[in-house]
Amino acid sequence: MEPVGLAITSIGLDGEETDQLTALPKPEIRVRKGLVVATAEKTLAKATCTYESLRDLDIDTPLGRIQIVRVTSHGSMLVGGPSTVTDLEVLLEELHAEQIHQVWIDGAFSRQSSTMLSDGVIYAVGGAYSNDLDLVIDHAKTDIQILSIPRVEHDQSALASIHGIAIYRHGVWKERHESSLFEMSSIDTLLTEGIEKIYLPGALTEEFVKTWLKMPSLTRPKLILSHPTGIIQDRVLRGFLCRYLDDIRVLHPISLVAITVNPSSPYRPDFDKEDMLHRLQQISKYPVFNLREEGETS
Repeated sequence: MEPVGLAITSIGLDGEETDQLTALPKPEIRVRKGLVVATAEKTLAKATCTYESLRDLDIDTPLGRIQIVRVTSHGSMLVGGPSTVTDLEVLLEELHAEQIHQVWIDGAFSRQSSTMLSDGVIYAVGGAYSNDLDLVIDHAKTDIQILSIPRVEHDQSALASIHGIAIYRHGVWKERHESSLFEMSSIDTLLTEGIEKIYLPGALTEEFVKTWLKMPSLTRPKLILSHPTGIIQDRVLRGFLCRYLDDIRVLHPISLVAITVNPSSPYRPDFDKEDMLHRLQQISKYPVFNLREEGETS
């Protein structure tokens, strides 16, 4: 069956023979006749399939301009898409103009910003993260909790026209001149008595998180973030922050729809697939899939 109305692209580069960081072999991207692919011009030389060009976009990448092509025979492709959210947004508009109803975006976890344009997100748990399965599961649990932070209920309309940091006190939102925590010389003015809520459109800084966590629960202001990707702290600090997620909401939540499991690693023998699968099912309310067996397990 041809994948009519389906397109794929990538934030970065995927499908290369060897990993650019580890120099180890990587699985290729197999494509079927009818699939639409948005990729940089120079990657097309690596295609083992045939294709027809649909559109040449004014989006530049280190590997050339983005091309939209339709696969005309089965094979494999190297896929390199836009590297910024702005360019990705333009690409999605162009794909919709080609009557594409569903776009799959391959993106590394370090580039979570692409999720802001996604209707649904699949979170991949890989065995290569650590040799310790306990650590892999703990890390996944933290990420899933953060990616599942719910939408704020009562302040959406008030914050819709606010672009910088804002504080809520005495029933009123007041916007500050700073657009992010990185522009502030001191965070003391944000974490003073009487401030009930703080809106932070950018990323949380380590200093802010540590200070906020140390505050007494009765005086600690609620936090509203633009997006869950604003939480970028290290593993330990993210773990502490997860204890207080009831005090955090977001304007633009992520729709997490499934978890995928890959028990293998290029550095050691595979984890026990059934054990890893079961433990992830225990910490997640989402369907869990084993990538290597390509089957739904719950």
